[in-house]
Amino acid sequence: MMWFKSMDSPEKITNWYKGNLSGWLEMTVSGSRVLYKGPGKVEAKDLNNRPYLWARTTNDSSVAVDSQITIRIPK
Repeated sequence: MMWFKSMDSPEKITNWYKGNLSGWLEMTVSGSRVLYKGPGKVEAKDLNNRPYLWARTTNDSSVAVDSQITIRIPK
């Protein structure tokens, strides 16, 4: 599992990865978009068994908003 921070919005990050990861599906978890490697739809509780990418806001301050990107590739 890897974590990154970005000044880009979670939407911009997710859109970039969605355009560059063929065959990955999308779901919403806790109000955030999550991309995961398909095939087939899964429930959020089953994401740990699949590669996934989750970008979400880590700071709701109007001064500085960071996004945290989590990429998980299980063995």
